[in-house]
Amino acid sequence: MVNEEAKRFLRLVFQHIVDSVKPRKLLQLQLKLEDNNLRIGPNSYTLAKNCYVIGFGKAVFEMACEVDSILGSHIQKGILSIPEGSLDPQKCSQLNNKVFKIFQGAKDNIPDENSYKAAKDILELANHLTVNDIMLVLISGGGSALLTYPAPPVMLEEKITVTKLLSRAGATINEMNTVRKQLSLIKGGRLAEAAYPCQLISLILSDVIGDDLATISSGPTVLNEDKSGSGLKILEKYYLLNQVSDNVYTVLNNFKNEYKTEIFQNSNVYIIGNNIKALTSGTEFLKSKNKCSLILTSQLQGLVVNVADTLSSLTKNVCLLWQNKIDRNQFAQEIKDLNGLIISNETVESLISALSSNDEILLLLGGETTVNVTGKGKGGRNMELSLRYSEKIQNLQEKYGLEDFEITFLSGGTDGIDGPTDSAGAISYQGQSNIAKDQGFNISKILADNDSYNFFKKFNNGEDLITIGHTGTNVMDILILNIRMKKETKN
Repeated sequence: MVNEEAKRFLRLVFQHIVDSVKPRKLLQLQLKLEDNNLRIGPNSYTLAKNCYVIGFGKAVFEMACEVDSILGSHIQKGILSIPEGSLDPQKCSQLNNKVFKIFQGAKDNIPDENSYKAAKDILELANHLTVNDIMLVLISGGGSALLTYPAPPVMLEEKITVTKLLSRAGATINEMNTVRKQLSLIKGGRLAEAAYPCQLISLILSDVIGDDLATISSGPTVLNEDKSGSGLKILEKYYLLNQVSDNVYTVLNNFKNEYKTEIFQNSNVYIIGNNIKALTSGTEFLKSKNKCSLILTSQLQGLVVNVADTLSSLTKNVCLLWQNKIDRNQFAQEIKDLNGLIISNETVESLISALSSNDEILLLLGGETTVNVTGKGKGGRNMELSLRYSEKIQNLQEKYGLEDFEITFLSGGTDGIDGPTDSAGAISYQGQSNIAKDQGFNISKILADNDSYNFFKKFNNGEDLITIGHTGTNVMDILILNIRMKKETKN
């Protein structure tokens, strides 16, 4: 039986989490203008109509609006590179269009001519700045594709091919960005090199595991510590060396880390928001609703097919503990052994304590999974994870008799876009896959074809999709697992 109330509540929680990391709200809290001084944390910067603002990523339009609101006439020029279709025409008036130039590109997160033109203009601006200038660099998820300036002789199409090959092979974001940096004239610290000796301020909305500054948008304003040959090793790992052009091979083979560290002396980096901040907001919201919740991790990663196994095993063990079919020690050991779910002993103990005194729990996880694309369907990692989880839970219910519980799961991207689709993700629950099979859907075939979007669009009139549009923010993915013991079971 589908619990519509549980589905609505998970949507509410997810929307609250997304809203909590909207860039304008975050910047309002962290940037303060006092007379002609800009304060960011413990640091102060003297303003004298000497500010230049550039930005690249899914959230930078909103970031730029707030920076423009705070700094006003101190901004002399701005250049933004944002995803195609993400600019709401009604919001254009929120930005000083006489100062800011906006490029829209990188459809489906793939570099294109517009993102190349934006990067070219940004690099040209940076090269003309002086020691008396301040450049604010606004960075958020999607920035790598939106800041594209291939190192000669690599052509734009050749770099696009490499990006697509790595993505389809299931490469991690760190691996993809390592290759991107070494094929670029602007990534991997090159932007900071161009802007030196001006005062450089990077305001970052993190979309990577562990907030690694060198990985976020391929680290254009921080020191690149990649070792020579590391890019080629990644291509070799995924058996792609014979699929890339001679130009790509040559540039990666010739890559040497020869940066002068002094160019970063005038550079300060601030992370204004990240996944753990979003998850924390979620637990605070749930506490206000008198719901028991716990953050398991903000660093979930791995192939979706493996993560689905891990989450279903987690669900099984929670239910078995509640049924007294395993004891606390067994539960703790099972949780610690789950593939890819690296959580602290303290978190495990907190989970056991929460389960001992509650008959419902909401488990929050964050991170970014990957999909090894082998089919020709349409989907995204969050929708595929939800569909795989749905099938796993059905199998567990039949094997372990989980009819005493209501289980609902949401997986969604905070940017509102999951893969090349108009949805952020999807919701799954007990019985979903069986209902789908009864209606003639071949789940195994759908998953093999990576066609999760079309499944969710057709099934249940699309009501299990999470469709909220471009959110203007991006701090990776949010997963919410709601497990509740039925009333008749408690009695």
